[in-house]
Amino acid sequence: MFDMNNINIRLLAINKVLFVVAVLLADPFHFFESTYESSPKLLKIKSKADIKEVKISGTENGTINLNKSDSGWAVSMEQQKQEYPAVGNRIDAALDTILDMRKFYEVTSNKDKHVEFQVNDTNLKLELTANNKTYTVYIGKQGASYNTSLVRIKDDSTVYSVKGNLRSDWNQNLDYFRVKKLFQISKENIQEVTATGAKNFHITSAPNNGWNLILGGITMPSNTVRINRLMDDISMLEGTEFYYGPLGGFFYGNIKIILKSNTEFNLKVQKSGSEYLVQTEQNPYWQKIPEYRINSIFPQLSELSAAGNK
Repeated sequence: MFDMNNINIRLLAINKVLFVVAVLLADPFHFFESTYESSPKLLKIKSKADIKEVKISGTENGTINLNKSDSGWAVSMEQQKQEYPAVGNRIDAALDTILDMRKFYEVTSNKDKHVEFQVNDTNLKLELTANNKTYTVYIGKQGASYNTSLVRIKDDSTVYSVKGNLRSDWNQNLDYFRVKKLFQISKENIQEVTATGAKNFHITSAPNNGWNLILGGITMPSNTVRINRLMDDISMLEGTEFYYGPLGGFFYGNIKIILKSNTEFNLKVQKSGSEYLVQTEQNPYWQKIPEYRINSIFPQLSELSAAGNK
């Protein structure tokens, strides 16, 4: 006679085994799925601190060199060799994305596809120098989504889709990398501000984070809120683009800043037609700024007085 109890127990055990196998194969919880973050990195560079030079070529903007020294990043055109201070935070953020590229999604290993995906020798190319070794990355088309890019590493035919809109980071002209900030100062260190030209006023710091407004040698009650905003506008002032034409125009105004250390800086403003051009000792390259910025750093005197609190 058959022992139905044993048969049922065996069938139940088999069903359980089959269920477990099915679950493992389906992997609904992705226990065995490789993730982008856990995949190997494309570049064997341990830290962005090791990168001392980046050469950008293969674009209509010409070949751009980024070099890092103890004083920070500098940018130059390969043909000109004149270096300009560069925006270090912008470069570092772009390098973070480059160093995080992963071997997760292989698009193709067919060399005939390199031209189509724009990852051949004539396209956008980065050459990163770290620890006396150069790593070359070809940056191609945008990937399947906006924030992905197709890339290839030199001497490897495989094209990968990686995270990041890399063309937006690197397919740029020289001015994109240059420092546009007019001052490298903190408003907390400002002792005095004197404006001449379009507006004439003298402001000095007072106890308890206050300000004295001096007009015609007379100290007047001040609008501390508006003056604090003025100090922000001055210390954070940036140009919109560098000016390459002949200066021309006429003198519009000057703002002299004296720090608590007695260091002096001057902002020079020139007006050429409808354009306002500015320059400082810390950034001596003439730049354009819009009229509303001019109005913010040369405010109406009534705004600076205590009457402006009303």
